[in-house]
Amino acid sequence: MHLIISEKLDQPTNEALKWFAHYKKEATVLTIDQVVSADFSTGFDNPLLSFNNYNISFKEIKSIWFRRGRLKLKYDYQSNTDSEVLKQFHIGTKVTIEVFLNYLALTNIRYVGSPFKVNVNKLEVLHIAKRIGFNIPKTIVTDDLKKVRAYFGNTSVITKLLVPMNNVSSDNQKINYLTFNLDENVLEDNEISISLFQEKIEKKYEIRTFFLGGKTFSKAIFSQSDAMTKDDYRNYNNENPNREVPFKLSKSMDEKVCNLMNAIGLNTGSLDFMISEKGEFIFLEVNPIGQFSDLSFNCNYNLERKVVEYLIQL
Repeated sequence: MHLIISEKLDQPTNEALKWFAHYKKEATVLTIDQVVSADFSTGFDNPLLSFNNYNISFKEIKSIWFRRGRLKLKYDYQSNTDSEVLKQFHIGTKVTIEVFLNYLALTNIRYVGSPFKVNVNKLEVLHIAKRIGFNIPKTIVTDDLKKVRAYFGNTSVITKLLVPMNNVSSDNQKINYLTFNLDENVLEDNEISISLFQEKIEKKYEIRTFFLGGKTFSKAIFSQSDAMTKDDYRNYNNENPNREVPFKLSKSMDEKVCNLMNAIGLNTGSLDFMISEKGEFIFLEVNPIGQFSDLSFNCNYNLERKVVEYLIQL
């Protein structure tokens, strides 16, 4: 049996299930709100798991796709008489066993994704990328906008992590998620929490790359042609979608992507790049999960099929 840990109604998950069926392989989905029961009497490294009407030893699971989430342990212990110290001890025990279950999955079972890498440290990833040889935007971390202007001078600045504290209209609240272009009014009139700021690089187009087990699948996104997507193509314009075409990384860039993902400890994820107006290849970030359906469909990569084939070792 093959296991997918995911959200309800996740499109890549549903597509993957079709391919498991195509290859006549049994697969089930464990949603992120569901839990498993683990009986370790069969051996601490081969527990008997119970979930979704399955009773199966750990080693009978052929593969796991950590699409979203991790194995969560069912824990029914309740006591109204325990001290707070004992309650914390029982909670700690549950966490220890839960971490061990997910560790076993990464040790004994073929897998895609990681329960320990659902999120990555953006600063750490930028540092590793720079060390490996990628160009990255000029970057600073601060909560002082005067330091931002002093550091960048007259260079245009963007931030993805800026949290406005006052004097910012509700239209700008989306900057917690999307890249935000800092204009002079923002720089002069607002207080912020500590945030990451980067030089705004004028780009020809963007690159989205999906990485799976040492292979890369990329597309070029011509987001500059639309004012809505110029700073961040995820600010979709459904009425006038960006043109997207398959893109092949150079051999050296492909190797750098593999080295970066290995250094982070991921065997899958989506990476964002841009090609500057000067023709420079600029690294932006890694998303360990993310959506890749558009890349799969628009470029005819059939990525959900490739994930399943990787899991069943075709």
